Amino acid sequence: MVHRERMYRLSKTARIAGSSDSSVLLDTKRGRFYSLSPTARQICERIADGASFQVTLDVIQKQYTAPRERIASDLEEFLSVLTRLGLCHVNEI
Repeated sequence: MVHRERMYRLSKTARIAGSSDSSVLLDTKRGRFYSLSPTARQICERIADGASFQVTLDVIQKQYTAPRERIASDLEEFLSVLTRLGLCHVNEI
């Protein structure tokens, strides 16, 4: 399980491209791209800007009526996938 007191950063080889309606996350190292929902794009932009897990969670939670723990769990899962793909890195804070 991902710890919420960690900071996530996009990899130097990851690029966000497209519009807010149709976005992709490019893996320039491997030549792959991944479609992003508007929420996934927002998460990627937040971590690219240096936002912590908690700040990112707070922003996303304001947009949805789901329980905070559910949103936190989904956010952890998404960031874990990005980490496994090498598209983001985790740093302890």
